[in-house]
Amino acid sequence: MKPSCLRCQRLGFQCDYSVRYIWKVAKPGSPAADRDITVSRGTKFVQSSTPKAQPCICGATERGEDVLRFFASSGHVLLHWSDAPANPLLDSLLSLSHKYPAIRDGIDALMGTYHGYCSLGVLARFDSVITGMKALVDPAMWASDPLAVLVASVLLTQISMRAGYPWTGQLAPILPLALAYREANADSVETGFHYLELLGGLEMDAWIAARQTKPLHIWSRYCMGRQGIEASTALPRPLLDLISRVSRHEDVSHDLFGYANGLAKRNDFQALHWRTYALTAILHLHGLIITQYDAKETTEQLLIVVRQLIEILETNRNHNIRILVWPIYVLAQNVLEEEDMKFIAKFIRRISETHGNARLLCEAIGQYSPRMSVLMSGIGRLTSLPADFSSSGVELGLW
Repeated sequence: MKPSCLRCQRLGFQCDYSVRYIWKVAKPGSPAADRDITVSRGTKFVQSSTPKAQPCICGATERGEDVLRFFASSGHVLLHWSDAPANPLLDSLLSLSHKYPAIRDGIDALMGTYHGYCSLGVLARFDSVITGMKALVDPAMWASDPLAVLVASVLLTQISMRAGYPWTGQLAPILPLALAYREANADSVETGFHYLELLGGLEMDAWIAARQTKPLHIWSRYCMGRQGIEASTALPRPLLDLISRVSRHEDVSHDLFGYANGLAKRNDFQALHWRTYALTAILHLHGLIITQYDAKETTEQLLIVVRQLIEILETNRNHNIRILVWPIYVLAQNVLEEEDMKFIAKFIRRISETHGNARLLCEAIGQYSPRMSVLMSGIGRLTSLPADFSSSGVELGLW
């Protein structure tokens, strides 16, 4: 058993024990320009132009109002995998950031984990952000501003995951808050259910790699049986019902194929998106239990639909390409042809610009295919694979 550090105490569980940067006061006559440090300059977000940057401690990271503007235009691509800029969680965070400095700092830290931002600056202020966020999510705050506590708690899970910490252990304490918020907003069903559904989507076991905690199955316990589109995933709730049952290792492949076949004659973005997730759930189920459907045939069907979806994503940048992270991850475990492996590696190179955990995604996929790890070399500064990704202490949300 390894000893706990201060980060472990702040997070409430043991961290990943990786080496962190330690900041020291510079000696006179040793300007930052003379230090042997290579800093990655900020890059453009997919859906917004780059505003004038303000330097951080390393002189490269956008800060302050620039970060909030970035977050307002492109933050939804970091929060779960929402395809809609008008994300309720995004709106709440922006609104509360003006009232609570801890949430503002949390947004800054989240954006700092984005590819192209300065990782040195993020590590330097991450501990202070955790301390501030932990103070905000104190139960004593619940009576005065329950929404702030709930939103800050969800934001903390996102920061932790993208900074390489285990994060699913934070979900159990948030669940009572989401349930209480639903009860307090019983007169508005959509408002009351939103954060419970958001939590259920984040916690869906089917799309969490190397999970360290037992699944809570929030969606199947509290969110089943509703109609319409869920705001964070842009997926139909009936389809999420089926995926939640897949997370419980239930064989619902017949229902999923029926759902996918019902969309087969449509080629619009929405239908392809939904069909992709139905087929991905079937293929994921093959890795858990034996279904009546052939995995090779399902893989071929999924490849066809994913290629169609990528064609649309290439021509319309308003869509969030990261909705394909989970399908691509599942495909990578099943493809056998070199051409298909190269197709997947090319896609992962593409999303590495907008996926804060590109290196971890490559490591997770590489566990299933040594050939894929070769094709993905260089993505997200990937150098070598851990002996066993599942025991590395990292939990990867596939969004």
